[in-house]
Amino acid sequence: MRTAKSFEHLVEVSAAQNIKYVRLFHLPPQGARYIARGKVIPQRMPCDFVGVESGTGRAIYFDAKSSVAERRFDLSLEHVALHQRTWLIDVGREGAISGLLVEARHPDLEMIYWIPWQLLAVPGVEWDDPRLLTLGPNDRLIDFGELMRRLNGPAEAA
Repeated sequence: MRTAKSFEHLVEVSAAQNIKYVRLFHLPPQGARYIARGKVIPQRMPCDFVGVESGTGRAIYFDAKSSVAERRFDLSLEHVALHQRTWLIDVGREGAISGLLVEARHPDLEMIYWIPWQLLAVPGVEWDDPRLLTLGPNDRLIDFGELMRRLNGPAEAA
């Protein structure tokens, strides 16, 4: 069974294979804020991954999560910290691609889903909710090109 850390590794490998569509960077779990006289205050990072959509330069922010739940993903503060939720909603409202990339590890699912920032204010979301984007089985690379196409909608006719 895949661990949360190995899911983050799958995201990194998938992004490296999809640089035509996205440029992603995995942030460390904790950063630092510098203050006077060389003092440092530890600071939690707002999400796991940041980057840009290739070609447009549109910002991308998301947190990678794993869940063994059979029916729904719990969006309570226990699973999505307040600082993460606030950041992802704020940058989403400003036009960034923002949300959660979630691996559903239950044996009946074994899928990867995109949960958009607009759903982060609800307590939970069912796996079959039509507002989620199903990105395929969790035993293969994530197709970020397909995710970008689906998030951006149909191409406009020239």
